[in-house]
Amino acid sequence: MVNSEKGLKSYAGQVVPRNSSRAPRVNVIDLRVTQELPAPVSRHRAALSLDIFNLGNLLNNRWGRTLQSVFEAREYISYAGLSPEGKYIYVVGSPEDLQLQQTKNISQWGASITVRYSF
Repeated sequence: MVNSEKGLKSYAGQVVPRNSSRAPRVNVIDLRVTQELPAPVSRHRAALSLDIFNLGNLLNNRWGRTLQSVFEAREYISYAGLSPEGKYIYVVGSPEDLQLQQTKNISQWGASITVRYSF
């Protein structure tokens, strides 16, 4: 079980130190294009902006993705109760792979159009 995890293999039978491994690097590029527009009054100003968040993910769905371990669901050994003889029973779970974070829109691209009018 432990030998199947690259980051845990060297710590078999020991306590794994904090921050001993890292998730893959994430590169996110945002793009903003702004165009000033003519305003009806000479002292007023208008602008139109287009924002694209996580541009890499828009171009290729494998770019700009955030992979993280889900620590709440990760269990290696858990307590299952007592046997009739009074001994502890443990259940060995399986480690989960890194999961793509889609629930909070972290790994998805997005776009926004904004109109600004200053007077």
